[in-house]
Parts: sequence; C-alpha cells; structure tokens
Amino acid sequence: MYPRKTIRPLNHKQSGSMLVTAIFVLVVMALLGFAMIRLLAGASDAGVQQVLGLRVFNAAQSGLEAKVSEVFPLVNGGHDQDQCDGTLSHTFTNAGLEDCSVTAECAVAYEDAEVIYYRFTGTGQCQVDEYITSRTLSVDAKVEL
Repeated sequence: MYPRKTIRPLNHKQSGSMLVTAIFVLVVMALLGFAMIRLLAGASDAGVQQVLGLRVFNAAQSGLEAKVSEVFPLVNGGHDQDQCDGTLSHTFTNAGLEDCSVTAECAVAYEDAEVIYYRFTGTGQCQVDEYITSRTLSVDAKVEL
C-alpha cells in the first residue's frame, strides 16, 4: 500500500567535521585568551611606570628645591654664591620616596658686574625590582647686583 521507506546510513564523507570545528574554536579562543593576558600585563607595567614616574619627579623636585634653598637661604634674604659649587646627594628613606635618590647641582651660567644667572639641576632616580626610572629637572635663577 505505501511504499516502504528505507533508512539510509549517514554519509561517511561528513563524519568528524564537528571535531575539526571544535578544535578550530578551541584554538581561536586560546589565542584570544593569550592576547588578553598580554594586554593586561602591559597595562599593569604601564601603571607601575606611571607611579614610579611620579615618585622620581617628586624626588628630583625635592633635591632641586633643597639646592636652591642652600644658595638662596630664607634667613637673610640674599644669596650665597659659595654654596653653588657643591653637589647635593641624598637617598630617601621616608615613606613614598623609599628606593629613590637625588643629585642636585648648581652652576653659574653667566656672570658680569650687574647680574648673575644660576642654573640648578636635580636628577632623581628610583629603582623598584627590575624597574629603574630617572628624571632630570632644571630651573634658572637671576640675581641683579
């Protein structure tokens, strides 16, 4: 009465295609995971460098201000040209600037009978683990005689 339906076996050409697709998806997901890990590690390093940059800037500025205050003491309101010859070196031990050091120098850039120009330079350096950061700041001062 009705024609008999026969069940055909699966086509053998397509067997295992899901396995290839699953392996491809796994490989792509693994590559995306590794890329995300590298991206996050780079962002972490950038954050560390930013914090160290701020610390070394403050160290250099502190040394620079200390050297300027040696040459231009606040007590008598004048300037002491003899203090310009030396170099100020300091290693910080207080919280916030630990592992940082500074070297500050002064030089007479120009001098005549009416004016003296001073150039102050402060170089700060901070080292934490494998990260070493350095900054150099300078300021000029003019004294009219």
